[in-house]
Amino acid sequence: HTPPGELGAALRHGAKQPQVLPLLVGSSICGYASVSVVLLLIKLYGATVTELVKSMRKVLTVALSFVLYPKPFSWKYAVGGAAVLISLAATQELQRRKGGDVSPAEGGEAQPFARDTSEEDSRADRSSDVGSVDDDPHDK
Repeated sequence: HTPPGELGAALRHGAKQPQVLPLLVGSSICGYASVSVVLLLIKLYGATVTELVKSMRKVLTVALSFVLYPKPFSWKYAVGGAAVLISLAATQELQRRKGGDVSPAEGGEAQPFARDTSEEDSRADRSSDVGSVDDDPHDK
């Protein structure tokens, strides 16, 4: 009995084409590594900087595709590229004015800002006076 639908077709294709399994495993490893790097970038530099890095990677991939796979270049590509680069620069400038997600530490390496939790702590203190859901009036 073979599995129905797409899974069955995928298994049959994998059986006929044995090179599929190593490619699938390699793709999975690369995907896991990619997600891990993105999460590390977020931890070290914040979400905004990480999005800027991801966007620049896409821009560079498109630019590299023009070098590796020559194609006719139109003004629309230039306008689109300029719009993306302007938006990236604007985002970076807004983050700089706001204070950004990171602060340079000694030695020039960026470190995440310590979150100011004083307001959250004061809210938590006030809410503890009211009582929590876990408080059972019969335990008192």
